[in-house]
Amino acid sequence: MSTEKQPLVKQYQPKTLDDIVGHKEIVCILKSWVVNFKQGKFDFPNLLLAGPAGVGKTATVTALAKDLFGEDYRMSFLDFNASDERGIDFIRDKIKSLAKTKPSYGINIIFLDEADNLTHDAQFALRRIMEDHTATTRFILSCNWPN
Repeated sequence: MSTEKQPLVKQYQPKTLDDIVGHKEIVCILKSWVVNFKQGKFDFPNLLLAGPAGVGKTATVTALAKDLFGEDYRMSFLDFNASDERGIDFIRDKIKSLAKTKPSYGINIIFLDEADNLTHDAQFALRRIMEDHTATTRFILSCNWPN
């Protein structure tokens, strides 16, 4: 899709963490993780981002992935909208197999946007997968409602 036909929010979406306006403390922390990651220190945690729609959670996570992995970020970064795929079968089948995948850059990142829409059973299955694959996969969950 050409840039002219994309919505303005997509055209001007931050490409890197340096492009993010506001949230200076959060961006500073994320940048320090990128520096550590590039030095071979994998102390990157799982994350839960919470806030109302439109504050930049998804854009920030995508910019983080681009800073971590470069132009080939899609090799180690997978994102899903959990309101579309919210059941236990999705977690057991797709997420579990992706979490087992050998990372191209030391770790894989699985981003579940709108994770507050996952079913109760899917949340418990996801918890187990997160526990089992801490060596190779980091999970970033975003939600509108942190509870």
